[in-house]
Parts: sequence; structure tokens; C-alpha cells
Amino acid sequence: MNTLQRWSFTLVAAALCSAAVFAQQAPVKPATEKSLQIGGAAVGQFGHFVAVAWARTIAKIPGYRATPAATSGFIENAQLIAQKKMEFGWVSGLTFDDARGGDTSVITKEELGQFRGAFTLPAGAHHLIVLASSPIRKLEDLAGKRISGFGRGSLGWAYVAETLATVGIAKNGYREEPLGPSQAVQALKEGKIDVVWGTGNPPNPSVVELAATNRFRLIPVPASVLDKLDKRAPSWQTAVIPKGSYTNMEGGDADIITIQQTQVAATNAAVDADMVYAATYAVMENLNEFWSVHPGAKFLTLKSALDGMPVPLHVGALRYYRSKGITVPARLIPPEAR
Repeated sequence: MNTLQRWSFTLVAAALCSAAVFAQQAPVKPATEKSLQIGGAAVGQFGHFVAVAWARTIAKIPGYRATPAATSGFIENAQLIAQKKMEFGWVSGLTFDDARGGDTSVITKEELGQFRGAFTLPAGAHHLIVLASSPIRKLEDLAGKRISGFGRGSLGWAYVAETLATVGIAKNGYREEPLGPSQAVQALKEGKIDVVWGTGNPPNPSVVELAATNRFRLIPVPASVLDKLDKRAPSWQTAVIPKGSYTNMEGGDADIITIQQTQVAATNAAVDADMVYAATYAVMENLNEFWSVHPGAKFLTLKSALDGMPVPLHVGALRYYRSKGITVPARLIPPEAR
């Protein structure tokens, strides 16, 4: 074998080895069909859309069937996963920040240790919606006002309280009106509330619904507020509602700066690794299907899938990312994989 042949052989061998390391292995079909649940949110909310999208991708994997559960939202999802009553669900990163800080109102520190992640997605830009005729123009103006957009017991009320606290408005300094998004929009039209506080990447359905009949504006959340929020809970992020996102909007020719939370595709360490691998593979290998359910779903990509992940990966998800040649940060390696 001459030198040229030896070099050619070496290059081919190296390429084959590299391909073997990073080859994408399809999930193994289980002996019996596996059925799983994915906790989303109330119908019409972003969490519900992306739970439906996730279930659709899983349906493409032989031997697996997924049902998107219309839950009350992130709090219920976290509790059901902690209690091992549901395999997957969307959970706010704030829940994990709070638990680490000693707040056990949603999950305990012991339960926190059992949570694992599959991927992350921005939970959605906060939309603080008022009618164009409203005198409300900044966060400080919400003192004493009637706020709606979240159901009773929703984690959204924690978002409201934490955000308004940064501008000196205590929890008893405004009035909560527990209504779902559509009911809140109707109440705003009728003058029964002053602001609808919605979450969800644009186009937010609540805003689209209101814009069909009423002129409105969005209240910005300045960077100074994010700075204060981030000191306690790093899961908060800045968000931009791009100009032109909505019709019939006062000030719609300029970007609106606001905030958002990290939304975690969460599971329990006890869930079967092959199932988690299949559920992660399903989304990441079928992103076009996932994206089709809502424009905000397009924020999930393989490159961004671990951004802001506040808990270790599940060993099944870890296997997937390693098979794609992705370097997983040490903090995301679960204890059971070390």
C-alpha cells in the first residue's frame, strides 16, 4: 500500500468512526405500546399548544402514544410529575428557582431533586394589555387596578406579584380577578377589569382576539425590572414583542420590551430512559411538525434546547444530545449518569 492509499484509508476510517459516534439512532420500538401524558395548560394557552405539538411528534415514533393533558398550567404539571402521576409536562423555571430558595408551596426540595429536563422553550413574552383609552402607561400605574388573565391558582399570579413588587406594588396593592384569557378579554371590553396580563410568544391569542374589535396598547416592562427579578430568580429573561406583531395597536410601529420565563419540558428521574429518549428524539427530529402548532414554538431549536435549563437532564435526554455530538454542560449531567 503506497502513501496515498494509506492516507485515503485513514481518512475513510476516521470518517466512519465519526459517523458511528454521531449516528442518530431511532428509538427502539417497545414490546408493548407505551402510553404517556404531557401536561400543558388550559385550552387556548401557549402551554396547551406546545403540549399538543409534542404529542403529535411522539405519535410518529412506533410503539408510543401520547395524550396532551389540558391542565390548569405549570403548577399542576409540576405537582403531577413530582407525584409520578404524569410522565411529562411544561413547568416554569421559576418553580425550580423558588424551590431552591426554600419556597415549598409548589414542590419540596426533595421533590426538586427528582426533576429532570428534556429541553427548554421561552415560556412566552408577557403581554400587559390595556385599552387605548386607559390612563395606564407604565407598571407603576397598576397600583389599585383590577388585573386578570389567569385562572384561580395559576402560577401566573406569582409572575404578577413578583413583577409588581419591583416597582413597589405589594400583593394587596392591586386586585386579582381570576379569569381565563378569553373571559378576561371580554371583561376588559366591558370595563370590568383594567388590564389583561397574558403570556405567550406573539401572536398572543388574547391580543389577537381583542384587536379584532378594540384598539389597545401594551405596557412595557423595562430592563430595570428584569435586573431586579434576575437577582432572585435567574429563570427570568428579557423578551421583545416585535413591531408590527399586531394590528389595531397603539404604538405598534415600535418593539415592546418585556419579560419572559424559561419553560421546561420536565419529567421525573424515575421515568424510563428509553421513553424519555423517544420523547426527546420525537421533537428534535420533527421540529417542523412541532413548530406548525404555534409561531412561538419556533423558538425551540436543537441549538437552543438547553438554554436556561434549571435542572439536570434525564439520562434518556442526555443520551439523545450526546448522540448528536452536543457537549452537555457538567451542571446538566444527572447524578445517575456520573
